[in-house]
Amino acid sequence: MVVCSGRALSDLRERVPVDDVGLVGNHGIELALNRKRRVAPAATEARDAVATVHDRLTETVEGVPGARLEDKGASLTVHVRATPADRVPAVENAVARAVDEVAGVGLVTGKAVFEVRPAVALDKGTAMTRLEDDVPAGWTTVYVGDDTTDEDAFRAVQPDGVGVYVAGRDGTVLTLDGRDGTEQWRRSVGDLAAAPSVVGGRVFVATGDGLVALAASDGSVQWRVETPERADFVDPAGRLVDAAVMVHEGGIYTVAGEDSPAVVRRSLADGSEDWRTEIAEPWALPIFASGEGEVFVSSGPHDTRFWQLDAATGDLLAEEPRYGHDFPTEAFYADGSVYTVEPFFGSAGRTPLDEGTGWTTDVPPGGELADGDGRVYYATSADDAGVFALSKTDGAIDWEVEPPGDVVGRPVVAGDVVVVPTDAGLYGVAPSDGSDRWLRPGDATGEDALAADDLVFSTREGAVRAFRAP
Repeated sequence: MVVCSGRALSDLRERVPVDDVGLVGNHGIELALNRKRRVAPAATEARDAVATVHDRLTETVEGVPGARLEDKGASLTVHVRATPADRVPAVENAVARAVDEVAGVGLVTGKAVFEVRPAVALDKGTAMTRLEDDVPAGWTTVYVGDDTTDEDAFRAVQPDGVGVYVAGRDGTVLTLDGRDGTEQWRRSVGDLAAAPSVVGGRVFVATGDGLVALAASDGSVQWRVETPERADFVDPAGRLVDAAVMVHEGGIYTVAGEDSPAVVRRSLADGSEDWRTEIAEPWALPIFASGEGEVFVSSGPHDTRFWQLDAATGDLLAEEPRYGHDFPTEAFYADGSVYTVEPFFGSAGRTPLDEGTGWTTDVPPGGELADGDGRVYYATSADDAGVFALSKTDGAIDWEVEPPGDVVGRPVVAGDVVVVPTDAGLYGVAPSDGSDRWLRPGDATGEDALAADDLVFSTREGAVRAFRAP
């Protein structure tokens, strides 16, 4: 038996004074097995960074009723279980700012706690993976836990398990087991529901007039807020096609509408508003994040540049875009650059955030762009329909192929295959040279496909399909 905890190993030993029981402390950073203690070297090196965050938070946390700091040596926990609900977002913001300002640490949210840990790939899941080597052949590992931080361990002991969350036009959200498609739970959230996002053990869904947070485990409603000002796009059939919402580890970011255009950040904890920054009218699909403390919003017709905001404060980090005549749609951030598509006249480009040199490459108009390893992949059904692989370095077209039908969604990269949704079926090509891999005629889709681990998910006629690429 092994006890796996977020508590410091010294604390865990006092609480579990039982011989021959293995102990995993600090979410996998510390292990005590066979009377030997091991600490991850990378975590040891980050102790000074953790101590710096502790010093920066001491005064703030001590000034909030019910909040307290727990110094666990290799990590730091901020407890808010006894804190009034309206004060929790302020604590979360303070912790997020401190983590953003100190290199070498990361932030993980648990049940009424904010965990500051070394920025290393260690958690309860990696600990369970290491312990699996000692499990006798034929035995089954059973892991029991009730915190969001236990989900890493659940995934480790069931490596083939993939949860799929789906939102329907009727406002129903359901979750499926990715291995066999069996339904786990179903929840109605309103008249409309956009594609769900999963962060920190919760499923976040944009509805026609608000936001809803559901527990990933059973679909129970955690909170609901109204956001009537969102700049969404609802098609003639009543489907919420483009919700101006992005859920990220730092918060929920929305874009307000035409009357008072603004970017708004809301708390993951309760949906309350953290900050609001006014901008000019944005373009379609306007918001995405770098994952490195910045939020980007498309400027649309206002410039070839984008709005660049501090994710923690909403402050503008670069010059305000000017009015212009270009219409770039920012697709994603990767490797220090923003990648864009010009959908009307046809081009794809890269804009570095530093002073480096970007590029623009002419491609047929009307397509969508996806990130890959060393390349970006562009697919379109314009007159010169095709799938194009562009070098991230200089934008050169490494290869192009003609798909078997009209492209109907964004390409996705799933391991060693690029999957392109077409009206003839899901089409797979080799990332290296574009050679045909396979075609699945029964899995045509009118929406984007999704890759998760080695599974590809697609939707058609109200059904969700999952398969492993051959």
